[in-house]
Amino acid sequence: MGFWSRLFGTNKKDQSSILPNEVSIKDLQLILVEIDSLWSPNSMPRKIMLLRHALSLVQCKSSPKLWAVLQVILGDSLYQNPQGDMAENLEQAIESYNRALEVYTRKDFPADWVETQNNLANAYFSRIKGDKAENLEKAIVLYNRTLEVYTHKDFAAEWALIQFNVANVYRARIRGDRAGNLEQAIEHYNKALKVYTQNIFSAQWALTQKNLGEAYRDRVWGDRAENLEHAIKLYNMALEVYTRKGFPADWAMIQNSLGLAYSSRIRGDKAENLEQSIEHYNMALKVYTRKSFPKDWAETQNNLGNAYRDRVWGDISRNIGKAISHYHSALEIYKLESMPHDFLKTCRLLGDLYFDTEQWGNAAESYKDAIKADGLLYRSGLSAGSKSIEAGKNACVFRNAALAAYRMNLENEALITFERGKVRLLNEASGLKMKKPGGVPDTEWAKYEQAVEMYRNAIKLSTRKDYALKEKSVQETLKDLCEAEKVVQAYNPGFQKELETLDILSVLDDETAILTFCITDKGSIGFLISELNSIQSAGIPDFKTKDLNRLLFNADDQGNIKGGWVGSHANYQHASETYYHYVNEYVKEKTTENKEQFLEAHKNYESIFKEWQNTLNEVLSIIGHRLLSPLLVELPPQIKRLILLPSGGLFLLPLHAVPLSDGQPLCQRYCISYVPSIPLLKEMQNDAMTTEGKSLYAVINPQEDPALAFSGCEGQAISRLFESSQVNVGKTGTKTAVLKEVPGKAYLHFSCHGSYIWDDPAQSGLYLAGGQTLSLSDLQNDEVNISSTRLVTLSACETGVASILIGNADEFVGLPAGFMLAGVPCVVSSLWSVPDISTAMLMEQFYSNHIVEGMDIPEALQEAQLWVRDLTSRQVTDYMEKCYYSGKWEGKSKENIEQYIERYLKLAEESPEKKPFQHPYYWAAFTVNGE
Repeated sequence: MGFWSRLFGTNKKDQSSILPNEVSIKDLQLILVEIDSLWSPNSMPRKIMLLRHALSLVQCKSSPKLWAVLQVILGDSLYQNPQGDMAENLEQAIESYNRALEVYTRKDFPADWVETQNNLANAYFSRIKGDKAENLEKAIVLYNRTLEVYTHKDFAAEWALIQFNVANVYRARIRGDRAGNLEQAIEHYNKALKVYTQNIFSAQWALTQKNLGEAYRDRVWGDRAENLEHAIKLYNMALEVYTRKGFPADWAMIQNSLGLAYSSRIRGDKAENLEQSIEHYNMALKVYTRKSFPKDWAETQNNLGNAYRDRVWGDISRNIGKAISHYHSALEIYKLESMPHDFLKTCRLLGDLYFDTEQWGNAAESYKDAIKADGLLYRSGLSAGSKSIEAGKNACVFRNAALAAYRMNLENEALITFERGKVRLLNEASGLKMKKPGGVPDTEWAKYEQAVEMYRNAIKLSTRKDYALKEKSVQETLKDLCEAEKVVQAYNPGFQKELETLDILSVLDDETAILTFCITDKGSIGFLISELNSIQSAGIPDFKTKDLNRLLFNADDQGNIKGGWVGSHANYQHASETYYHYVNEYVKEKTTENKEQFLEAHKNYESIFKEWQNTLNEVLSIIGHRLLSPLLVELPPQIKRLILLPSGGLFLLPLHAVPLSDGQPLCQRYCISYVPSIPLLKEMQNDAMTTEGKSLYAVINPQEDPALAFSGCEGQAISRLFESSQVNVGKTGTKTAVLKEVPGKAYLHFSCHGSYIWDDPAQSGLYLAGGQTLSLSDLQNDEVNISSTRLVTLSACETGVASILIGNADEFVGLPAGFMLAGVPCVVSSLWSVPDISTAMLMEQFYSNHIVEGMDIPEALQEAQLWVRDLTSRQVTDYMEKCYYSGKWEGKSKENIEQYIERYLKLAEESPEKKPFQHPYYWAAFTVNGE
């Protein structure tokens, strides 16, 4: 829309009513006429200069309409400006649009308001600065506002464009469920196609078909094979408009997309599909030359590498050679400093190819390059947002690199590489921001953060066509970042310091050893670290990733969990919920039908519960025999404590309950604790030394869940053991109370539910009264002061098995690690939901061991677990009766505790010496993390 059209619309009223009186109308008109004549991208810098000059002559108060028009055009010009700092251009565009909206209200200027909202949405979608996830959420909100005015009936073309834009945002969206986001994108593309037809809006129709094809290619819901067929159909429809002659770049883009679709195609002959894929990539390269389209050329080379890697036809060694050649071609453009994401991806693929063919030296070198890129991305904060897909893949880089180093007899390098990977995964997948190191002045840290942002912005501009200018900008900002990093390290030498062998050995005493396992597709390595023997390792070639996954998930070819430890637990949870549903129905109405359903559900529950217990026994036995045994035999005789560093899916298992050759659990011979990584252990040891006191703050059942009937007894019992304590029970356990009471307390006990949020881990946390949550970000952002905290206990919060059902084991951090990353030295938590009665007894004994008897935290939990395991039914009944008569009970909680007492009284009468909690299900769920 031209300037005068924006200003006057179709009403050619007297210009003096719009133009300001305080300046020469003639002079301003000359500026405005020139502004209206400048439309080419190269003229944007002058147009921006003229607009700013015009705005210096016009006041919003006296000429609001003109001022607002100039602000919108300035925003548009900044958005389109190909020169200067693109990130800063977008920030200024957003500022100009927001200024215009001070005048353009929906009530007074509905047409101008909606157009500016749309432009603002476009700017947020393209925004480089700020949090990417938050920018996309803002774009969605703004686009939806425009749809309140741009209806299908009255503004068909505008409505279709917004639907197209909203679809693009949902495809790129970081928050929310990935599958759901793609369904939203598909819905909005299909809405756009109600207006965009091949005859009337051919170019828009073709682009929408192409993007819809991308959404179907990535689609999670529906039949995967059918989705890919539909994507191919949509791409071919787009080619009816996007011909090579008329739209060469778009034609090449779709050829590349077809190559990707055929490489993933399920239907048809796999070998023929891959040949089709290669053909489409080669067709794309007829347009995508290295000189004219360097980034697209490199991407297509990378894709060709994948296709030749998987190729069925032809000589295998020749195909592998071609794949390697194409990957190296891509790396001619993908540079470490300027395109670290792409560089990492291709180096990872190259390393994987060498790894699969057991070319260990080449694999190690490629992985080292990938790890360099990963480190650079982490330093610049660019790794955030990649969690859902890339975090797991990058974790494999470190594991595979470790195995490659081990196969080259580089034992120490293998361990250090493996541990670095765990550190990176923890920091990336947690979603928590980098903390300011101790001793660094605020001014210097601010300079470092600014240097990080400048480099990050330069990287994000890597798609710009002015390739040489981008490279120069990247190199300059990287140099500034390195200088700023050196200044920070001068105040805190440990900042961004890579792990070394001495760091590993420094966390041990002569009675403690560390066990950790690196599990890959080509076998595993077990590492044993002790002060006496330094670092020892054992190759376990016959235990691979697939073996662990089979034990955990027993998934089918489509990745659906069919059994294993996690699958049997899910079946048990479902059976438990069904059983208690029919119990409640029978209690409400004791009909014959309800009784039959209740009895059938109980029978099914008992069967599945036994199956789950048997599965746990079997899985632990196999893990002990195949994975732990080769290292346990090497333990020096003086070792009394083991620190376990589980990675991948191993964190789901109570490794301390693994049976030894004599049938006793590992924790009966050694005192066990867990930690996500060695650097975090070192940090927690330092934090633990600075915390003192024996004051307790406890939050007991803030959601008043009847299933936590014994939590009140638990809270009363442990509070009596402390010198000073504050306990919030039920609805008094609000977030306000927590923020007030936590500071200064050494021990925090939460008997409440919580959750791990996969798409936004920083918001994971504990559920408090009134629907509020204490999140991990609250801890790290100092909304609650945990500087005095020595131990956090999560006694009723399941932190392992349930959460993994909706995510990936390689990406899982969980609440315990989240609390530790936020600065808590030690966390006691449970891997699965444990019966309330055994939990209450275990917690009371644990705190008594630690506070009264003076045992350290791992030893106190170890003794408490073995004590619970050996309790007789008579002892359990005595405890329940003591709880019952010491408290006030009503409603569902009263019913639950009475049912417990009735059940265990009967058991005590029949078998008073029977040990009802002997199975690991009742005691092994709890783990010490840290210390």
